[in-house]
Amino acid sequence: MPPTFDEVFAAHPAVRFLRLAWVDYTGTLRLRLLPISSVRAHFASGWNIGITQAALSVLHDDTPIPSMVATNMFTLAPEWASLRTYKPGKTEHALVLCSLLTPDGEPALLCPRATLIRAVDAAARAGISLLLGFETEVVFLPRNSTGAPTVATPNSHSWTTASALQPAYLALCEDISDALEAAGINITMFHPEAADRQFEFVTGPQSPLAAVDTLYATRQIIDAAAMRHGFRATLHPSPLHYQPGTSCHMHFSLSAGSRDEAAWVGGVLRRLRALCALGMASPCSYARVGDNMWSTGSWVAWGEENRETPLRKIGGGGAHWELRAVDGTANAYLAAAGMLCAGLLGVEEDATLPAGCSENPASLNEDQRREKGIVERLPTSLGEAVDALEADQKLTEQLGEEVVALYVEMKRAEIEKMAAMTDANAKWRWEVEKF
Repeated sequence: MPPTFDEVFAAHPAVRFLRLAWVDYTGTLRLRLLPISSVRAHFASGWNIGITQAALSVLHDDTPIPSMVATNMFTLAPEWASLRTYKPGKTEHALVLCSLLTPDGEPALLCPRATLIRAVDAAARAGISLLLGFETEVVFLPRNSTGAPTVATPNSHSWTTASALQPAYLALCEDISDALEAAGINITMFHPEAADRQFEFVTGPQSPLAAVDTLYATRQIIDAAAMRHGFRATLHPSPLHYQPGTSCHMHFSLSAGSRDEAAWVGGVLRRLRALCALGMASPCSYARVGDNMWSTGSWVAWGEENRETPLRKIGGGGAHWELRAVDGTANAYLAAAGMLCAGLLGVEEDATLPAGCSENPASLNEDQRREKGIVERLPTSLGEAVDALEADQKLTEQLGEEVVALYVEMKRAEIEKMAAMTDANAKWRWEVEKF
């Protein structure tokens, strides 16, 4: 039986509006807002809130892609377990993430959230369970008198330094931490990161679907707090070209005692170039790909506590890994689904995991890298990553051929649109406002 209004909202009597949200193929969170009186009526009469199926076929600015069809509808299916409350303005709102259903009530094949659900179910059938967690890195840009984000350089911001917690930023971070805790989100820590005005908020591990739902709630809460304090909170992968980039590292850990860890991680490593298309999903993502920056490195490799590799094993003896080739431009449902599908393929193929690299791969010569099985570079552009995804037939089948076909078309249209932006300053502002 579906829950009743009182079962859902009894613990949230101050909520005035409900935000029913989904995430499209550009990684944009879109939504419908309902006054609480309308919410009560929908609980009484049944949920049948539709959106056009074209919603998954438009770019950030609503430009349609060639294959878009402006007919047929999806129905929003709220996941009430994802409900988080916060104040984006003067009143309290409830944010609920939704899956997309077809007119006959079945999960829509193209729904990113449903794609992750299918991947989780496939892992469960293989006897594998895992937890995910995310590091939310964000840069807070003050706005000038015209409302534009500015990049004046503070002199006191460095990684983990107390001096970076100047009063304005400390007040903002405290507000964010309080709001996350009030929403029931397990924030384990926050601290200054390496770029100017860059901070990181770490939330605890959850099941894959809950972790991604929580990630989007976390971002909305951070964005709302930043606006109240007069800042633009941007997830742009490289908003300050002279500074370290901004990521959204995905942590995953397999169930205790899993004998499939090596094959799973070997599968992720084997398909890492294709996974970059899902995890680093914008043309501007690839400014982060490089050596000696503690970002992704430039080689397909892994290492224990090695921050110059895109896949890092966390020390301590457990099956805890960090996928570093993920940033805030990704649709996190698709990025997580891609990681799960690659891991499952690794188990099916009995993939081998090469020896870990304890050095910066870029510091090794070609023979030394070859001895460690390091022979491929990460893509240096979204186009190259999309080509790798499209060429991986097994990963495409595991994710869903229709899902990958639409994603590839969307990303190529995005590449074309952003390449046409010739004014560098206007392009930068567009990117930091969109991401």
